[in-house]
Amino acid sequence: MVDYELMYVKLFSAITQAIDILQKVQIDTEELYINAEPSALVAFPKSITNEVYGMGNIEKFDAMATQYDTPGRQAVANIIAAEIRACVQDGATKQAIDYGCGTGMVGLQLLDVFASLLLIDASANMVDEVTRKLTKLNAKSAKALCCDILADNPPDLHADYIIIAQVLLHVKETEQLLSRLHHMLNRGGHLIIVDFDLNPEIESDEVRNGFDQVDLMSILLQCGFTKAHANTFYHGEKMFMNKDASLFLMDAETL
Repeated sequence: MVDYELMYVKLFSAITQAIDILQKVQIDTEELYINAEPSALVAFPKSITNEVYGMGNIEKFDAMATQYDTPGRQAVANIIAAEIRACVQDGATKQAIDYGCGTGMVGLQLLDVFASLLLIDASANMVDEVTRKLTKLNAKSAKALCCDILADNPPDLHADYIIIAQVLLHVKETEQLLSRLHHMLNRGGHLIIVDFDLNPEIESDEVRNGFDQVDLMSILLQCGFTKAHANTFYHGEKMFMNKDASLFLMDAETL
């Protein structure tokens, strides 16, 4: 006699395993190479790049959190952190925010630069990873916060420095975000932006194809910043959607 109950259990188990495999394949194979050195270093899953950063559907970021840190991503984070470190001249007495911090690969390298550092991300699981790292480092001057400053009702946050490293790339509401960040800065504060230079070879509905530095400066002035300066600090082959591209750092100041 056929044991239909046993067959059903085995079939259900097989289907569950197949779904898990397919989900893993999707994460592993549907990738856009956003940052890389001459060989591709960093990849963001294609399935998340059509979302406005921190504005919803963050379950995909949550799902990636525990596997997010890779040698490739860390290599690019090291380059970015070094450039930010060189840009900050008076951080020892200043409060800083790393907005869109991810798992803290950039921000945690700057703990010794600032008097205090608040790492913020809209993904709860990303923030959990940051919190775990802070505990391991026994970092007393830093905290992590799960918050989307455009969608949530955030606490009254203020800082002398705000860092957004490769965040604007995923944000549609650029002016709204920059205006909110301007409001969060103390008098004489700095907004440090790291992102891709405009690349006309890239055509995508999923992410911005970079930024024209002059245009971005104009937007910053409209948002209340008094001045800004920028420099392109890194060039790489096939580093942005498999195209050659470059990263810039822009420092915008308030009165």
